[in-house]
Amino acid sequence: ELRTPLTTIRLQTQITKRLLDRGNPDALSPQRMRHLVEQTDRQVERLSRLVDEMLDLTRINAGKLTIQLERFDLAELAAEMLERFADQLRTSGCEVSFEAPAPVVGCWDRYRMEQVLANLLTNAAKYSAEGTPVHLSAGADERTVAFRVADRGIGIRPDQVERAFERFWQGETGDRRRYPGAGLGLYLVRRIVERQNGWVSLRPREEGGTVAEVRFPRG
Repeated sequence: ELRTPLTTIRLQTQITKRLLDRGNPDALSPQRMRHLVEQTDRQVERLSRLVDEMLDLTRINAGKLTIQLERFDLAELAAEMLERFADQLRTSGCEVSFEAPAPVVGCWDRYRMEQVLANLLTNAAKYSAEGTPVHLSAGADERTVAFRVADRGIGIRPDQVERAFERFWQGETGDRRRYPGAGLGLYLVRRIVERQNGWVSLRPREEGGTVAEVRFPRG
């Protein structure tokens, strides 16, 4: 998984160098260079995410996953994360919607909650078919606060739900190039959420796709 983005970055760098060596102004058009830079940037982001996941795995194994609590609006953070992942979701052809009727204020680790939302949105983008909806929502009831990510992607079998939270487990997609990953995302999501007294669930939708839900006790 680490080699794949590294190989892509190396190839993009070699292509750029070759274009520079030729000194052909047409080959170095702003559109072409922008495309190369954007591709490289995506691979750097993917590589960075993999490194962060492995570092967190090490921290969890050593019992050193730290949580820094601060008070903030979870609904506002969800909206920010959705905007941050808008390009990735659009590239996947997803129709995105968001719902948060009221602020959801509480104390969590903001950075860790960004990780949780990033993993769930990445999964939704990765496993959704083009033109299908992805819905992110945040809300609260008398006892809990929650956010959920619902997609209409390839879904998950009921007997695989618990396995999805195991380390290094990947679904039986049959195409590792189309669905890359180290199998650490949901494992880390569960550990981060449980570390903050919450719980996370995954369930298949009858109409196809998956709903990932994260809940915390109110207060």
